Amino acid sequence: MLVHVWESPRIILLEEEGYVLAFSAPEPNGGVHCALQTIEEASLSASDRQNEPPGQEALGCLGLLRVEGKTHLAVVTQTTYEGPQEMGEWQGVGAESVYCVREVQIYCLDDGPLGPEPAEKGSTCFALKHFLGDGSFFYSGTPGFDITMRLAERLEVDKRRAEACAPVSRTAEDDRDPNRWHCPPTSLADLPSDPELLYNIFMLTPLFRFRNSLPPGLRRVFDIRGFAVPICQGYFSTCQVEHGGEKALLTLISRRRWARAGPRFIKRGIDEQGNVANFAETETILRTSSKCWSFVEIRGSVPLFWKERPSSTRRPDISIHEPLADSLRPFRFHFYSLFKDYGPVHILDLMNTSPKGTLAPEEKLGAAYAGLDQLASNYEPEFMEKTFYRTFDVQQVEHAHAGVDCIPARLAEAVEKDVAKIGATLVTLGKHGRLEEVVQRQEGVFRVNCRDCCDRTNLGQWIISRTAISQYLAAEGLPPLEGSQLERSHRILFSENGDALATIYAGSPAMNSAFVRSGRAAHHVLMENIYSGLLRRKQQRLYDPEKERETEIVTGVQGSQEVPLLRVDQNGALLPM
Repeated sequence: MLVHVWESPRIILLEEEGYVLAFSAPEPNGGVHCALQTIEEASLSASDRQNEPPGQEALGCLGLLRVEGKTHLAVVTQTTYEGPQEMGEWQGVGAESVYCVREVQIYCLDDGPLGPEPAEKGSTCFALKHFLGDGSFFYSGTPGFDITMRLAERLEVDKRRAEACAPVSRTAEDDRDPNRWHCPPTSLADLPSDPELLYNIFMLTPLFRFRNSLPPGLRRVFDIRGFAVPICQGYFSTCQVEHGGEKALLTLISRRRWARAGPRFIKRGIDEQGNVANFAETETILRTSSKCWSFVEIRGSVPLFWKERPSSTRRPDISIHEPLADSLRPFRFHFYSLFKDYGPVHILDLMNTSPKGTLAPEEKLGAAYAGLDQLASNYEPEFMEKTFYRTFDVQQVEHAHAGVDCIPARLAEAVEKDVAKIGATLVTLGKHGRLEEVVQRQEGVFRVNCRDCCDRTNLGQWIISRTAISQYLAAEGLPPLEGSQLERSHRILFSENGDALATIYAGSPAMNSAFVRSGRAAHHVLMENIYSGLLRRKQQRLYDPEKERETEIVTGVQGSQEVPLLRVDQNGALLPM
């Protein structure tokens, strides 16, 4: 894909495989003309390209933004391929290609400077370029694969798409006419993915509106050329392992919701709509030549109104909104949304349960959480049937048994029955990795939290995922997980996952990630935890306000943000002749 820019009048084009997506300068009311045309229709034929500015390499468009009263176009200019590395060997479900966004260019559609220069480090656009290219955003390079959707969701979408594409009368004339399609094209804009996991949905909204206004044939052109790039924020990694004499792909994906996103000391708890801070869905996928297994768990801030102020001591400064009943309505919104998406919710609260010590304020927060759960259960019996609240005091267990080493075995013992009850999603695969049969579906989800939903939460989720994989291997008659290459890879992925999610929210890698990686509590683990704590203080004092502003602009939650209007222009050439 190439980006072409004309200065006067200001026009920006994305060119890909014989078509261009053209944007013209906004009108006084903010409307932006957009056209999807062939090169010939856009006056870009070989005989008319003498005055064309040199094209710049690009990989797709992240969408439109209003920054400081001007409309900007964000374009991906550099990525890294994240896997799977053995592309020739793996195809189909569980082996989709994924890329990490590494560099973004932001073009201004209004008059004035075209984009931020390297020297303009203090500008908002420069900060947004850094934010979007920080390595925490991912997208899929496989047509039809929506990275924001877990395997269970994709199965439902594939089923509906197959029904929509049932045999119909099709003629040669239909095949010649690109505007006549009986089967809906595969497009993210058509799929019922969780919009809160699609991080740039606000930026893409005007492009989706434009795309949906096109005739079916041009919609397909728009889709397969990848003009719009839907991204999710979080973590992705995949690696090939061998277990029980068979090769397999182990993948870990974490998807953060954009609703109530932001730094930890600015965004805590829940909002009026039921969105919680630092919400992330983590999916473990194990793919073999004939099967694909998926296990999903979630994390999110304690779902009530509360705040934490920065403290110079280890004792957290927590304030809980009173009366507690004020949190009931959004609390119910939050959990009924989880029931709809995942089924029954198994709450695992890893906070301190002792009213004494430096973490005593956590005990009050945990008691408020349990009290609100009980209040909701008393209010509606259905709620009680779908939530299962459990505490596991990581700090207490660690101190009682002289170290963190004992936690995996003790927590696994506490959750193994619930893990078995929830199950996982398992499908069989046919030729080229295509879906053949759904063997079972996951019925429920673990919702794990500590105070920050970073360190103890990642430790807990790793143990739960490990327990689920162990049960699957036993059911399949495969060798146990302990001591295997699969276990080592699983540790590494969860260690990296914890570091990635903690860095996004708190500004430093996760504490105890070295233990997750190695399984041993050593002196250097303590030193790494101290270093992470220092980094978090630096993040909070120096960078949190700026990061909050960037997050609000990209997600559209800033009060002054407006979705740029797109005026459809399918016939008129927008380029200067």
